[in-house]
Amino acid sequence: MAKLRKQFLGKVSGKLGDLVFRNTRKTNYISSRPVSFNTPQDEYSINRRSRFAMAGKFSSLIISIPDLKLLWQLQAPAGMNIFNYLVKTNYNLVNPDGLTEIVSLTPPMGWIVNSENVTVNQNDIKITISPIGENSGIRTDLEKEVRLFCVISLSKPADTKLDASTLIPLVSEKALLSLTDTLNFELKITNQISELMNKYQTRLLLFALVTYDEKGNPVSYSKTFIG
Repeated sequence: MAKLRKQFLGKVSGKLGDLVFRNTRKTNYISSRPVSFNTPQDEYSINRRSRFAMAGKFSSLIISIPDLKLLWQLQAPAGMNIFNYLVKTNYNLVNPDGLTEIVSLTPPMGWIVNSENVTVNQNDIKITISPIGENSGIRTDLEKEVRLFCVISLSKPADTKLDASTLIPLVSEKALLSLTDTLNFELKITNQISELMNKYQTRLLLFALVTYDEKGNPVSYSKTFIG
């Protein structure tokens, strides 16, 4: 790779014949285009690309949910793009064709919750969560409400024309926070989501709780748990 120290050409980028130009601040870089490149088709390479794509899909979904995105942004290293941070975090936690039980909707160090009952039908998902307990570190003088987040991971489609995997995000209404009582949530399922779920053979439900202050700002969060 060569670089031009003086900007006779101004800022140059793109391709010209067998040359590739790119610009970084005040320097133009020139390199030769590869004659050809064959994408490796061995099993390891295919799985690696599929896992990277799955990590990217999941990371994009997290970013699309403002409250979860904010929690992850607070954990990302200074100067690191939130998407890149999420992909790096999740790459080894996903399968090439879907999420796993160890993927996390929330950053590390969340408090522990346990579900007592989860029911799924064509219209909704209902979940009952055991009392969180007063040893969770939650500040009830600050944290007043709680909301349930869910991601449905679908894989192994019955029809090969469908995407190999699909992720569906669901968010509950806010509920009053209690540390000593059970918490009950209902997640509505549209006809479109219900129809899509029926087209896949494998389904994984991931849940996480987020608490809020009186102004509606997210404060703390649980570890991810499965249903």
